Amino acid sequence: MTARRRIFQGLLASIYGRGVLIAGQVLLVPILITRWTLTGFGEWVAISAIASYLSYTNIGMPGALRAHMAMAFSRDGHVAMKEAFHSALALITTVAGAIGLIYIVALQFLPMGEVLKLHWLAPREAIFVATILGLQLVIYAISSVFMAALSSIGQYPKATLLDAHRQTFEFLAMLVVVGVLRQPPWVAVLIYLISWSGLTLALAFSVWRAAPWLYAGPPSLRLDVLKELAAPMLGVLGMTFGYVGMSVQAPRIILAATVGPKATAIYAVASMMMRIVRIPIDIPAHSATVEISLTAGQGDWAAARGLLSNTTRVCLWLALIAAPFVITLGPWASYFWSNHRTQAPMSVLALMSVSTTLFALSLPCQEGLMAIGQLNRATKWLLWYAAPFIGLCWILSRQFGLNGAAGAVITLDLVYALSGMSAATRYFHYPRAGVWKPLKKPPLDLLLTELKRLRILGRPTRAAS
Repeated sequence: MTARRRIFQGLLASIYGRGVLIAGQVLLVPILITRWTLTGFGEWVAISAIASYLSYTNIGMPGALRAHMAMAFSRDGHVAMKEAFHSALALITTVAGAIGLIYIVALQFLPMGEVLKLHWLAPREAIFVATILGLQLVIYAISSVFMAALSSIGQYPKATLLDAHRQTFEFLAMLVVVGVLRQPPWVAVLIYLISWSGLTLALAFSVWRAAPWLYAGPPSLRLDVLKELAAPMLGVLGMTFGYVGMSVQAPRIILAATVGPKATAIYAVASMMMRIVRIPIDIPAHSATVEISLTAGQGDWAAARGLLSNTTRVCLWLALIAAPFVITLGPWASYFWSNHRTQAPMSVLALMSVSTTLFALSLPCQEGLMAIGQLNRATKWLLWYAAPFIGLCWILSRQFGLNGAAGAVITLDLVYALSGMSAATRYFHYPRAGVWKPLKKPPLDLLLTELKRLRILGRPTRAAS
């Protein structure tokens, strides 16, 4: 299968998956607010934000493993791929299981109701919801290893499609369980546990069918392989921690503790609207990652650099086009979206639009660096900024509420954008015109030009069709 065909199939799978995600957010949020009240929805968001930190039990392994295995696959390095796969699976299963057990025990002693100012959920129900969400995220950490392995052999369209099927199941099940049957959160949360368990089994079976040699021999843990993956793992962990842990979840927890669950609900509605805008930006950035690994592994840096440059332009165009519509129409859209229960302030949406533009600049660079195992060069600055950001977000949230939290996130995305572009310039000899002159040509023309070039530069690889 050629690179052009893989990119096309990957884009289609991503559009399907992101479309389901958008439909789920658009339709489920008003249903959850109506069935559980605005306060109950805010408490659900706050508890989910705490549990979400268990997603870091994969310690950045999926992105590092995918890049390592893809570059080895482009050189017929089956032995190196098998050693990396076995070592990663053994490490993640051990780490995720141990941290998950500690988390469940800690929940029994955490005064969650007092910290998050819970009133709608009973204490036992809140602990049960947090426990099931934690177990689901431990399973997610294990499934991410199988997804990375399947993507690395050129079957990232299939991996994306399986994840899209999971999202479809969650969306339809939540519609029935919450919308029709009117079940409380402790019943709804079981849907996520079932869906991620099913995805993990499906991914494991798909890897076995596409590359049975990865399962050959007894399981092993190679310390030298893990040492080689250590730096890329820290880079991926820093990126996911910044984008999800600090940019998305930390403001929700801080607002719940400083202002209350209702403020968390309003902020969540606004951030979910911006997430819908960011979803189309994710599609081209994520679709190009594996191809950059494969072309860089073959030594074709011209094709890798072209993919990165054009992907950045497409992402930035999407952000600049969407921002005015979100700022002007967002308050009214959020009012009807939440079933007339709340309205996202225009000032918060304007601040979030600035963050989204910076996100569009940084994401392709971060994905490109992840593809060649050099992401840690960019995200090291984020780790230094983590503690100051939490303090800044706490202070601004207490003083300015929702606007303060959104303003703090802008500083985080600015650090991301500057560090990502700087590192990409260093490792890809990245042309600055690809970032600073994004409006020189329409991005669609750039993308089509790149696909035509790939017909010449993108040699067929030994990816499973």
